[in-house]
Amino acid sequence: MAPIQRTWRTRKIGSLKPLQRLHAPRQFRVPHKRSGGSFPSRLVLLALIGGIASVVLIAGFFYVYSRDLPAVEEIRKGSIVIPESTKIYDRSSEHLLYTIHGEENRTRISLAEIPDFVKWATIATEDQDFYRRDLAIDFKGIARAILGLLRTHSLESSPGGSTITQQLVKNLILTREKTLSRKIKEIILSFRIEKTFTRDEILELYLNQIPYGSNAYGIEQSSQTFFGKSAKHLTLSQSAILAALPKATTRLSPFGSQTDELFDRQRAILKQMLNEGYISEDEWNRALTEEIAFKKSPERIEAPHFVMYVREILAHRYGDSALEHDGLNVITTLDYDLQKIAEKAVAEGAKTNDQKGADNAGLVAIDPKTGQILAMVGSRDYFDTDHEGNFNVALANRQPGSSFKPIVYATLFTKGYTPDTILYDVETDFDPREGAEYKPQNYDGKFRGPVKIRAALAGSLNIPAVKALYLAGVETVLDYAARLGYTTLTDPGKVGLSLALGGGGVKLLEHTLAFAVLINDGVREETVSIMRVEKNNANVLEEWEESDGERVFSINSARMVIDILQDNSARAQVFGEGGPLVLKNRPAAVKTGTTNDYRDAWTIGGTPQIVAGVWAGNNDNSPMNKGDGGSRAAAPIWNAFMQGALKNTEVIQFPKPEIPVTGKPILDGTLDGAIKVKVDKVSGKLATEYTPAEYIEEQSFAEFHSIFHYIDKSAPLGPAPVQPSLDPQYSEWEKGITLWVEKSGSSDKLTKPPTEYDDAHVPANIPYLAILSPAPRAELHEDSVLVEIDVTAKRHLAKVEYELDGQFRESAGLLPYSRRVYFGSIPDGAHIITVTAFDDAGNRAKQEVEIALSRGKSAGETSPLIPATPGVTILAPTKDAVIARDQFPFTVRLFVDKSELAELVNVYYNDKNGNPMLIGTVTSIAEEPIGVSWKTSPSPGSYTMYAILIDKNGESYRSEVKIIVN
Repeated sequence: MAPIQRTWRTRKIGSLKPLQRLHAPRQFRVPHKRSGGSFPSRLVLLALIGGIASVVLIAGFFYVYSRDLPAVEEIRKGSIVIPESTKIYDRSSEHLLYTIHGEENRTRISLAEIPDFVKWATIATEDQDFYRRDLAIDFKGIARAILGLLRTHSLESSPGGSTITQQLVKNLILTREKTLSRKIKEIILSFRIEKTFTRDEILELYLNQIPYGSNAYGIEQSSQTFFGKSAKHLTLSQSAILAALPKATTRLSPFGSQTDELFDRQRAILKQMLNEGYISEDEWNRALTEEIAFKKSPERIEAPHFVMYVREILAHRYGDSALEHDGLNVITTLDYDLQKIAEKAVAEGAKTNDQKGADNAGLVAIDPKTGQILAMVGSRDYFDTDHEGNFNVALANRQPGSSFKPIVYATLFTKGYTPDTILYDVETDFDPREGAEYKPQNYDGKFRGPVKIRAALAGSLNIPAVKALYLAGVETVLDYAARLGYTTLTDPGKVGLSLALGGGGVKLLEHTLAFAVLINDGVREETVSIMRVEKNNANVLEEWEESDGERVFSINSARMVIDILQDNSARAQVFGEGGPLVLKNRPAAVKTGTTNDYRDAWTIGGTPQIVAGVWAGNNDNSPMNKGDGGSRAAAPIWNAFMQGALKNTEVIQFPKPEIPVTGKPILDGTLDGAIKVKVDKVSGKLATEYTPAEYIEEQSFAEFHSIFHYIDKSAPLGPAPVQPSLDPQYSEWEKGITLWVEKSGSSDKLTKPPTEYDDAHVPANIPYLAILSPAPRAELHEDSVLVEIDVTAKRHLAKVEYELDGQFRESAGLLPYSRRVYFGSIPDGAHIITVTAFDDAGNRAKQEVEIALSRGKSAGETSPLIPATPGVTILAPTKDAVIARDQFPFTVRLFVDKSELAELVNVYYNDKNGNPMLIGTVTSIAEEPIGVSWKTSPSPGSYTMYAILIDKNGESYRSEVKIIVN
């Protein structure tokens, strides 16, 4: 790049020509008056007389104000009054938190030693015409000030118009009050200084006298204070930083919390220097990329973030000059002991959070009855420059996650909704626009169907919260947020329904105050950090007084929210019992919050005495470890502080709310119109007298819709809407309910109850069954008989069961259905064989046949013929075994104890409809394990396999195992 051709802007300092004197005004020739002179002649004469009178008046005015002004030569001697220090104390006045030194900390340096970067940066931002202006004052700036005075009738609010020379006068000789007399004196002294000193000398005086904040006066001391080196070695980027400070030494302090604004101003100054030709484009680019590191604050300071917060407030109210010169004594609201507890809790919690990927945390504690700030910790360590320790996260704009939900529900309660109001926690698309989608999910990915607001808020369910926000109205919630004291939630278009899940940034201090309002029965007290300000220990400039506050929420609306937030049992349904949200032996209303990407973790809550808010995360907005949200990263810090702060204090219960009963079922927690009916399990239709008892179940049916169907969202206590489908959200909310019912298989069907009757269990479907043999009253001489039957069914025939004298003997699930019945030791005489056929719907047919046994066994022989009893055990497969389908045929292994007593063993499995399916029968029974081949694999699934042993007495014994086929 070719060298920049510089004009007057690059003229070396010190080479400027002396200030040229003003030319005397040209004199007017007054014409001789003619007899009966013309009107224009008289007008000129009057104007001339008026002009002369004005000059004389102004000259006199300036003469009067210039008589008592000091000689500007005294400036060379440094005759400046030493200012008094300002002290900031805690609420007890016993602990000095911070001292703004009365002695001006200054080290002089000559203009020749100061880099050109410093000089041009100062000129670019303070007085661009400094070297090319002929007069000591800026007439354009004065004109702006006069116009401001005429517009506002006050110099206090009129814009300034000061040159470097005028600023030097204000800081060295005059006060900084904005009055007309002081302005006139300033102009007079500015002219005198520019007649006495060269521009280079004026600039040197300015750079050595001007305050830069943090008790650093002059460019040399400010360079030492903020960068730890002489001004001789300042870089261009550092020079622009220092040039930015005199405008607002407190607000822009490198040791304060507004460093973002400081760097914005630095970049603006660098751009101005480029535009003016003071630096090249290459120098400008290098300056923008230079990394700036500030020296640690050398001052002893307690509660540093809080002190800097208070200092900014004082500077705004009284000005930087008064703060650094007027000897103020400031009594703050800070509780020193609570501050130490907070600092310890944050430091230890942040150290633990290092393992969770979070390197910082902050805490604010407020008295809900007064709004007074009792503790403020803006980071884990104010002096830790590696982690931007001086950055105050209590004042930073961060997304609150679910911790904003109580504000949404409190607003909803003001409209007539209650903690019992039912909202559906089902997957819902809240964006009705074509091609768009907004489907928030719960943290665990589950949907819980209809839930009461109490459960939804306590369990931090996302979908009901978004619905609550829609019902309350985004703009209405934002209106309440503004009344609560939030300053960051001003644009409904930027947040939308995501506001319910913390989609709008908030400040920890303001967020904590909002919870304090809820705990204070809905009354907001302004945030207070200063109790009293005195000047010279005598003149009280301001003093805090109790007030009635401003009501934001109704008493009951606030109490209903707090009652939910302190309900541990409601919270336990999702989060489990105990944990860091529970305080030992005292109630606490508390809510956590976590942003979706784990960049912010929150816990805010308290007791009737104190409210504390905690944020944890990273200053650079990088995410923490997944899963380490508010309950894990922030809640332990909150708990540690609250336990320490409330130690040995009275346990105070929260006042209970009155839960309204509206008379509208969905608002009062019941599903409107729910009825219970008896339904056939098979057909899903109404049960009849033919439906077997085991196939009847009682089901609840409700013809339910979303809440739109029953209430007008803007007036829920009024009449139901005539056309609820007109609401743009109606269709998607209804769709979500319908899909949830289909997927959940819930026993509470959210559909119409059946109107048709069971047609599966009707007489026409009863199977046909006939016993072919033995014949009725047949005389039998053997120990068993083959029962032959004829059986058919309209539906699928499931099984046939055989009983002897009411005792189960056999079961058949496949052809042939005939089975042999063994008599065992029963005596001769008349006996009944019962056969029952079942279809797949449970329809059954029963037939009996009487037989006469004649085997030579009398009733006197009813004592057991065989005193011992056999048993059967399934050895393989084992319990809960998994059998692959490619393992079939599979050998079922059995062991029979006292095999000599066994007659036979049948092996079955129940199919998916519960019907017995015969695997095989064993009649040759030995002492060794028996193998039964299971030839055909059933379809994949879970099954019950069992073996039934029939002994020689006709008694049966059963063994079973659960298996899985895949």
